[in-house]
Amino acid sequence: MYFQAVAVLCISLFKGSSGKLGGEVTREWGDRQVRKQCYVKRKQYPDDVTGNPFIGGKSFGSVTLGDCKAACAAGAIDIRGRPCIGIEWSDRQLILPADTKRNCALLWGCEILAGNPSGSVWLLPKTLSPVPAPKTPAPVPAPKTPAPVPAPKTPAPVPAPKTPAPVPAPKTLSPVPVPKTLSPVPAPKPASQWVVGGAGASCAESCADLGMTCESVKTTTKSQLKDRLQQAGETNPKISNRSWKTNGGLNPAFLPGKRNWWVLGKKAPDCNASAFDRSGLCYCKGEDLNKLVPPLASTPLVPKCMYTIKYKKKWPNCEDIECLTAKSVDDMEELCNKHSDCTGFSFPTGQTSGFGCLKKCGEKEFGGYGINSHDYWERGCASKKVRRVSRLEEHARLM
Repeated sequence: MYFQAVAVLCISLFKGSSGKLGGEVTREWGDRQVRKQCYVKRKQYPDDVTGNPFIGGKSFGSVTLGDCKAACAAGAIDIRGRPCIGIEWSDRQLILPADTKRNCALLWGCEILAGNPSGSVWLLPKTLSPVPAPKTPAPVPAPKTPAPVPAPKTPAPVPAPKTPAPVPAPKTLSPVPVPKTLSPVPAPKPASQWVVGGAGASCAESCADLGMTCESVKTTTKSQLKDRLQQAGETNPKISNRSWKTNGGLNPAFLPGKRNWWVLGKKAPDCNASAFDRSGLCYCKGEDLNKLVPPLASTPLVPKCMYTIKYKKKWPNCEDIECLTAKSVDDMEELCNKHSDCTGFSFPTGQTSGFGCLKKCGEKEFGGYGINSHDYWERGCASKKVRRVSRLEEHARLM
């Protein structure tokens, strides 16, 4: 009830004349952190959580990105008086239109960024205290004309001054003891916890991002899977209603695309297993952490591009950058990487070499489509290291 009241108050205070949220709120925001979610190193209060430190403990509804930012910038605080310092918005790592609505959560803290396939993070920079405006000085009244001074009377004789009594010397004050320097408090070790790994990453890599180590813990039932996903911050996870289970070592696993759901696995989970664009549910241990987590700025993410078949026996007739005969799909990828505006390429279906074209489709494909003879390989750049799959695996996935 407290969280809903705070969210409603922020929204109502910052509606502009158009009736939309954020009409008069202007704040600078940090860069978008794609596929990330926030953690804090330790609890400040007993009922806090270290994963997804949301104001009110959950998202407050489905709103646009602009409205989500405005609700935070409006001055939202939690029941402890901690202000909003950023947001998590469920964009599924997509670039969406401004009027798109998604789940919005306001953050009271964010010390560590970890993988999250369902959303992104925006943080506010530290706010400087405003400089008060100088006060306007009160007007000085005009001087009054002095009254005429009467002639001085002859003063009465002044008696001789009395000799003052001697002033006692001041007492010497005792020296104030210098306070002792307190010893630094060692950084707390994060507790073991369930974490949603990054897309295409192994659980060992995702746990290492938090300064923790992965432990193979099997999840056997759907109810157990739901409970552990909620512990990892997934408030309403979508879980497969079928009996099919994955054979891979990355399990349980999130399957993006048409299904867009979580599935259980047949084997015991392997901390070093990874699978293309899938995310795993990882159990990360904090007992082995003996040093502070390095600052986020010291480990910049380096974008890495990959190519996947978007259309089977179909390609968009967008603008051609270059058409040529290539010895392999790898050659076409290298050529596409040399053009910043290259969005993908056409290549003969089921062939290891052949004639194809580099495409410039921009943000939206145009010109219609060709069919039957060629596939279309789409270019995508991610901020997380991904495992490169073989061409046979890619063809098998689309069959």
